[in-house]
Amino acid sequence: MTIYIPFGDPFREPLLIIEALLMVLTFQLGIIYVRKFLKTRSNYTILAWGGLLCAYSVVYILYIIADYYAQTIDLRAFILSISYLIGVFGAFFFSYNTEREIKVKTHFFSLIMLSFLSFLILNMFISILDPIIITILTWLFFIILVVIYIKRFTSKTPEKKWRINVYSLVIGIVLMIVGFGGVADIAVSSFGGLWVRVLGNFLMIGGMILISALFIGVPSLAEFDWAQKIRILNIIHINGVSIARYSFGEEAEDGKNRIDDLLMAGGLMSISQVISNLIKSDKKLDFVDHGDVKLLLEHGKYLINVLVADESLEILRTKLKTFTEQIEFIYEDNLVEWDGDLEQFKFLDAIVKANFQD
Repeated sequence: MTIYIPFGDPFREPLLIIEALLMVLTFQLGIIYVRKFLKTRSNYTILAWGGLLCAYSVVYILYIIADYYAQTIDLRAFILSISYLIGVFGAFFFSYNTEREIKVKTHFFSLIMLSFLSFLILNMFISILDPIIITILTWLFFIILVVIYIKRFTSKTPEKKWRINVYSLVIGIVLMIVGFGGVADIAVSSFGGLWVRVLGNFLMIGGMILISALFIGVPSLAEFDWAQKIRILNIIHINGVSIARYSFGEEAEDGKNRIDDLLMAGGLMSISQVISNLIKSDKKLDFVDHGDVKLLLEHGKYLINVLVADESLEILRTKLKTFTEQIEFIYEDNLVEWDGDLEQFKFLDAIVKANFQD
């Protein structure tokens, strides 16, 4: 975006309005992403997108200054050099957090982005190469990283709605890339003028809206390792008496009640006591953070089920809710006036396996 658009040009005001809108939209969506991450601190890809969008909102501001208000070639070149630097920094921030999310220990793409960033800083003082070339290379590696993320995501996700979100995300990214190319000098010069830039801006707005609307619904990759996160499931009647307890993973292998020790250390004598306190209160607690372990509670009509896990995951919350509804539907007659007879729940093991074994 290096073409100066002078006063009096018929495209000046429409383009300025559209690109200012694009800048504001980019910044707002970036803030939404960052705030979403700060609430959960569980999906670093959300933080990656937030940082990238905030960085490119600054890039758009600099583009506007360079293309509409900078009247000397040297000044415009300097402003654009800074914009390229910030854009590549956004790509580096995105790469680092995405690789952190998908657990790439070498941070291969982050190191590449960092080398591009270092080169651009050096290039500002010693002109070696047109910075737009480095920016294009950055976008190429950015695309490769996004493809890797999407491939890894779609190979693991069991949810159709999540797959649809990811594929739609791809469409949004394509629109962003095509739109960004449409506002470049070569596109404007080759395809007949500034109307190409107008079209490119609209494509970027559409792609950004599509990416943001759908990516918010894409969960962390940690959701797909949910089976390894579960430790203990407690099924407790509303009278405070435990119906059953199931151990998973290391808890099942060790045969030791290590979780209760952790709860005791924190002042929670047992899960049953916690439930008893909840029964006396009008407010229903659905989550307890106890450092290394998390307690997810699901309140039914007759049961309060407690899932002890390493992380509080959306998929675990959904499974716990479904499990509670299934048990209360199947054993409703037994649970209404339960007398403590555990033999009534002979199919409970099968229901637990169906819901909590990967």
